[in-house]
Amino acid sequence: MNTPLAEKNLRILIVDDNHAIHSDFIKILTAERADDKARDMESTLFGTVSEAHPIVRFEVDSAYQGKEGYEMVVRARSEGRPYAMAFMDVRMPPGWDGIETAEKIWEVDPEMQIVICTAFSDYSWEKIGKRFGQSDKLVILKKPFDNIETLQLATALTEKWSLARQAKSQLENLERLVEGRTRELRAAKDLAECERARYLALFSQAPDGLLGIDAGRVILEINEAACRLLGQHRDEVLGRGLAEVLSRAGAPSDIDLSGASTGQRLLELSVSRGSDGIHFLEISVQCTTGPGVPSLLVLRDVTQRKLIETRIGHAQRLEAVGQLAGGIAHDFNNLLTAIGASAELLIIQPDPETKSLAQIVLDAQKRGTGLTRQLLAFARRDVHQPTIIDLATTVAGMADLADRVLGKQHRLEIVRSEPLFINADAAQVEQVILNLVTNARDAMAEGGTIRFTLRSLTRAEAQFMGSRLVSEKQALLEVVDTGVGIPPDLHSRVFEPFFTTKARGRGTGLGLAAVQGIVVQNHGSIALESAVGKGTTFRIFFPSQDKVPNQRPSSSHPFRSNEKAADGAGKRLLLVDDEELVRGATASVLRSGGYEVRVASSGEQALSLLNSVGPVDIVLTDLAMPGMNGLELGERIRFAHPKLPVVYMSGFFEDPGSGRLGMVASAKSGHFLAKPFTKDQLFHVLHAAIELVGHEALGSP
Repeated sequence: MNTPLAEKNLRILIVDDNHAIHSDFIKILTAERADDKARDMESTLFGTVSEAHPIVRFEVDSAYQGKEGYEMVVRARSEGRPYAMAFMDVRMPPGWDGIETAEKIWEVDPEMQIVICTAFSDYSWEKIGKRFGQSDKLVILKKPFDNIETLQLATALTEKWSLARQAKSQLENLERLVEGRTRELRAAKDLAECERARYLALFSQAPDGLLGIDAGRVILEINEAACRLLGQHRDEVLGRGLAEVLSRAGAPSDIDLSGASTGQRLLELSVSRGSDGIHFLEISVQCTTGPGVPSLLVLRDVTQRKLIETRIGHAQRLEAVGQLAGGIAHDFNNLLTAIGASAELLIIQPDPETKSLAQIVLDAQKRGTGLTRQLLAFARRDVHQPTIIDLATTVAGMADLADRVLGKQHRLEIVRSEPLFINADAAQVEQVILNLVTNARDAMAEGGTIRFTLRSLTRAEAQFMGSRLVSEKQALLEVVDTGVGIPPDLHSRVFEPFFTTKARGRGTGLGLAAVQGIVVQNHGSIALESAVGKGTTFRIFFPSQDKVPNQRPSSSHPFRSNEKAADGAGKRLLLVDDEELVRGATASVLRSGGYEVRVASSGEQALSLLNSVGPVDIVLTDLAMPGMNGLELGERIRFAHPKLPVVYMSGFFEDPGSGRLGMVASAKSGHFLAKPFTKDQLFHVLHAAIELVGHEALGSP
């Protein structure tokens, strides 16, 4: 392919000591062609010009000695206008000859084409070949030379120089491209190696187990976590089939991966870890190379999740049992209230046999009351009236009762220091102490020691000992016995309702369930530590309080009978309760005390009676009623009749966490009775409520 004329290098150097030779070369290489004259004549005669062939006119420079020619070559290269070729005489005395000059020129311009012109046989071709080797840039032209031959040589060699320069340029460009691409590939390779190193590091150090498999489900890679989870060594897994490896770990052999997709959970399996017990593994697909072709599987230990799910399910079951127990206890309290009220009416009869039977009924009612209180404590629906109490004083006050429960075979020790103030229901705390003493006594059939330790703890100390509270200061009640202890596999069940290890008829299974219910209801935490043959330790934690505020005695505690309290003569009382048995029995007791009783079965009916029948001196209402509850009724009454006292009664309160019951009990016009109550308690609370209103009336301006 010919090089375009504009891109050709047409510079030629003539090196010869004969001036006539220079003139000949210039005529040959730069003179006009005959066809140029013919075209000019054609234009003059006919006014037309035929298409001209490109005319090559060379740029010719002359040097008369070899050294001069060499210097012109050096200068031309430095100027960026190199010569394409040179015609060079062999003999150029007195300086360098043509052969030496060619050698010098090729040292500075190895691309230059050189034609050696000679009329003598100074150098044979063999000598020149030995001097230069097999050079493709050297041509021999013997004098006298033909003009056409000379012109063809000039055209061919300048074309060759241009083509060689183009080839070199393209080669250099190609080399640059190759070098650039090579750098890119090296960078990509380095990046890929870096990414693979990072991948391998993440793969090997991942907390979850990872399995890389091919389309044939052969394991190609496995990390340490997967080996640990499967209980197999790396060498036992690599190159093995997935089904074989998983079946060794306990998975079914027919795992279906045909529809596997990214994120899909394949299966769960249980793996025995010896002393660590059973662990549960979940296997899921992380990556796929196509439909049903997983390439990366994830193994995750879900033992803790399983345990949490089990605990949640257990808690939900206990919640359901608690709701059932609370509902049953509420209904029982209503029945026991009616039974107790009826028995107290019978016990005042003169007939001894009637008195005896009534006392039996009252004793049974007391036992039933204790059982329902246990149920309500477990369900956390017991009547809850928290006050600031000294835990140490409360425990010490229970010492005599605890000694009677334990008997002479057992010894009670109490270790206490400074007062420990907590915000809790004193009666419920006493119930906790009594239940724990009873539980310890039954665990020490042959006798033993039960020790109560009370002390103040920091949050860190308490949490180290098992507390789940976040209070900075906490009060500890630690109960330690020297009994037979509890096996570890039963630790999680000791607080379940109706669970007991005692012989049939020796326990209800509600004691510890009630303890936990009471502790949680009073914002505390309980921890168990026990081992077979080493006794049992219960640790109960409560948030500490800084000081004891003044407390008004609760009207829900039992009171001794007195004639003044029982005298309701002339007092008009409105009794409100949705339970017919409770209304009837309570109304009979009230009438026996001289009260004029009006009854209503709902809050709405009570308001209607107040507006239609006339005023009353006091209202006694149940809290938990369908429709308008007791609290709402009391608020409506206080709004319409601010001086009318209201006494509340209930077997349990629906929302102990709201604190509204405490507000009611502490309000000036509000008093509370826990069902079932005695006749003395009923009369005392009513009398106190009426007296309080009378004192306020006398003290008002």
